[in-house]
Amino acid sequence: MSYGQAVNALTINLKINDTFAKANIFESAGNELLLWFPSEYGNQGEYRNIAKKISQFGVEVWIIDMFAMNYLSPSPNSIRQISEFQISEVINQVIRYSSKRVWLFSSERGAQLALRGLYEWQKKNPENNDVLGGAVLLNPNLFYGFPPTGLNPDFLPITSVINKPVAILQSRLSKKYYYIDELVSQLKTGGAKVKMQIIPKVRERFHFRRYSEDIEDLTRKKHLHSLILRGIRDITPLAKNIKPNLNLPRVKALPNIGIPLDLVPLANPKKLDDFVLRDSKHKFWDTSKLRGNVLLLSFWPEWCNSCRYQLKKLQEFKNLTKSNDFQLLSIYFDGTRGGIKKLIKRYKTTFPILRGNIELIKQLNLREFPSTLIIDKKGKIRYAMYGSVRSWNADNFKKIISNLQREK
Repeated sequence: MSYGQAVNALTINLKINDTFAKANIFESAGNELLLWFPSEYGNQGEYRNIAKKISQFGVEVWIIDMFAMNYLSPSPNSIRQISEFQISEVINQVIRYSSKRVWLFSSERGAQLALRGLYEWQKKNPENNDVLGGAVLLNPNLFYGFPPTGLNPDFLPITSVINKPVAILQSRLSKKYYYIDELVSQLKTGGAKVKMQIIPKVRERFHFRRYSEDIEDLTRKKHLHSLILRGIRDITPLAKNIKPNLNLPRVKALPNIGIPLDLVPLANPKKLDDFVLRDSKHKFWDTSKLRGNVLLLSFWPEWCNSCRYQLKKLQEFKNLTKSNDFQLLSIYFDGTRGGIKKLIKRYKTTFPILRGNIELIKQLNLREFPSTLIIDKKGKIRYAMYGSVRSWNADNFKKIISNLQREK
C-alpha cells in the first residue's frame, strides 16, 4: 500500500457537551478496541493504513481528532489546551457505543492526552474500571519541556499516579532512548506495570516521516501494527482488578515548549568532568590536557540528520576563529567509523571528530541533539545550547569565544 493512500473507514461524530469529536472507525469483529489520540503532529494520513492493518487482526481502531473539536492547530503547546474532561468524555462515549474492552494509544506528546484521559476516566468510573485496559505509547514524551543543560527535566505529574498497565514502544534511534529507564521508574511510582519494546534502527516519527530510511518504511508498513498488537497482548494479563489512584500531585503551570536556539550562559558554571576519546585517525584527546584553551564541544548521534549538517557549519565557524587558544571537538555516538569518515570527506572537516558513547551523554546529562558546550580556559562549562544553529558565523558566537579567550 503506498504512502498516504486513502483507506475507507466509518466516520461518526461524538457529542462532547456543545461540540463534536470526529472519529474514524476501523471496524473489527474482535473484543478489543484501540482508541487512538493524536500527537502534537496531528492525525497523519499514514495512521489510517496502520489502523486498517490492526483491525484485520481483531482489534477495532478509533482515531479521534481532538485538535479539530477544539479549533486548534496541532502543536506541542496546543495539546496543553485539551482538557482532561474532554478526553475522558471521548472515552465514555466510545465505551457506551461499543461493548469492547478499550485500550488507549498515542505517540510523542500525545501520550499526555492518553494518560490524562485514562486517569480522569478512572476517577469518574471506579465501579466500571476493568472495561478500560491500559495504554500503549509510542515514543512517549511526558516531560514539561527542555531544562537547562545538565539538569534533569521534570516529568508531568500524571506519570506518577497512573496505575493501569502501560506498554512502551521506543525507537532505538531517539534521544529518549538514552533515558527511557527514568520514564519506566517514574510510571512505576504510581503502581503502573510497564512492558517495553525497543524498535531497532528507526528514529522517532518513523511511522509518518515522508523522508524516511528504507528500514523505517519497512518497519512502518510491515511491523508497526504487530508491535502495537503485541503491546496490547503484553499488558492484557496485568489489567485486572485495578482500583483508581486518586492522589494526583499538584499540577504545575505548563510552560510553552521550545528549544532555545542560542548559547545560554550557565548561572553557576561547573567544572567539566574530563574524558579521553579517540578520533578517526586513532589519536587520543584528553580534555584535561587542553586547559588554557577555550573548548567548543558539539555532541551528536550519527542518526541525526540536522546534526550531521552541523559539521559543515562548524567548519565554517572554525575557519573564522583564532585557533591559538581555541579548540573545537565534535563528539559523535551511535555511529560507525566508516560513516564518520564519509562525513569528514564530504564536509572537508579539519577539526577532530571523536567517538563518544552513551555513558558520556548521561554523565553530562544532555537531553537534546546536537548539544553544544563552551568550556573556559579553567575547564568550567560557561555556555550551553540545545539544537542546531543556522549560522555559527553570527557575531554573538564569535564574541563569546573572543571574550573567553581574553580571560586569564
